[in-house]
Formats: sequence, structure tokens, C-alpha cells
Amino acid sequence: MKNRLIMIEGIPGSGKSTCAKKIEAYLLELLKNVEKYHPLLIYLTQKDVEETITRVARKRVSPDKSKWEDWIDLVIHSVEKSKYGKEHHLEGRTGVVQYYKDRKAIELEYLHKLEEEYAGIADIEIVHNDNYDWEKLDKKLKEIVEHAIRR
Repeated sequence: MKNRLIMIEGIPGSGKSTCAKKIEAYLLELLKNVEKYHPLLIYLTQKDVEETITRVARKRVSPDKSKWEDWIDLVIHSVEKSKYGKEHHLEGRTGVVQYYKDRKAIELEYLHKLEEEYAGIADIEIVHNDNYDWEKLDKKLKEIVEHAIRR
């Protein structure tokens, strides 16, 4: 499954709001198709996007650069080559950080909207792991899933 970030831009009156409403309606229709299953959506997040990317980049270093690039270099290339990256002139690590900040903001906006306006369709859990406490995260996820199963 490929992730997509959808950004709608344009001058006033160009149809941004109309387009956004059509996308939202499409996504809601998808949700309604799975409503009978009452899905559980778990969104894992961390407070500091830049710190997270830097931390992961330090860990995911290629043992053999002649065979493959470091993780961060692959992500940079992906962002820079994307339509969004080109349109927003996103380059290097700074561009990657901005891309993921933008994406997180959009995702959280829609998740909060789903929680407020469409609470009956799905259970939504936004889980923060700012301290990288993997045992605590594992325990929290088990609690969430067990609670959802008991419903």
C-alpha cells in the first residue's frame, strides 16, 4: 500500500474547497463501506518530527553504500521527486522534515474531524510515543486492541 499526501492549493475561487469536499466525501464513503465492521484506527505519532527523522536516520545507515544508500538519502530522493516535493521546493533533510510535518498536520486534522463528526463509524486512537518507550507503547496498544475486541 502506498501512502499519499493530498494537498490542494490555488488562488481564491479556483475550486480548492470544492475539490477538498469531494475528496472528503469519497473518503467518508469508503468509511461507510466498512462501518458494519466498526474498524479501529490507531495512529502512532511523536511530538517532534525533526528529532524522529534524525534519530531514525542515525540508526538506518547502509552497511554497504556501494549496494544501497542510507535510509535518509532514499527518503530525500522520494520527497524531492514527488509532485508535492517539487511544487513546494522541498530539498534535502529540511524538505523531508517539512513534508512529514505537513503530512502529520493533515492526517491529524482529518482524524479529529472523524472523531467529532463521524464517531459512530470507527474508533480512533491517537497514541503518542514521545519518549520511545517501546514497552509502554506495546502495553498501550494491547489495551486498546483488547478493549476494542470486548466492545
